[in-house]
Amino acid sequence: MLGQLTPSKSPIEVLQDVWWIAVVAFGVSLIVAPIVRYVAYRKKLVDRPDDLLKPHGKPIAYMGGLAICAGLLVGLGCYLTVMPELGKHWTGLGESLTAGDFARLLENPLWQVMVIGASCVVIT
Repeated sequence: MLGQLTPSKSPIEVLQDVWWIAVVAFGVSLIVAPIVRYVAYRKKLVDRPDDLLKPHGKPIAYMGGLAICAGLLVGLGCYLTVMPELGKHWTGLGESLTAGDFARLLENPLWQVMVIGASCVVIT
């Protein structure tokens, strides 16, 4: 039927081989968060309470996003280690960049992973 797309794989089938990457990313975030918090308190990078806009009772550490960013970047790095046909994607990336074929570049999964990682760093 026109206009209806049926997925070729269910979410469980897609994630069955790479679920461990999410566990690794989550674990890295859990390990890095207390370290970042400690550094934030030592360097006095905290949000101090006031009576108007910040009703919390004690200073709250900034920089929690660094732990999340670290977890995401490690997760993306883990995905790169198991990405199917990684060599082919590197070759395609180089060919797309040298030829200026940006439509093919945007379809390259390696480029997509690199853009997600760079975006995470810029947002952080």
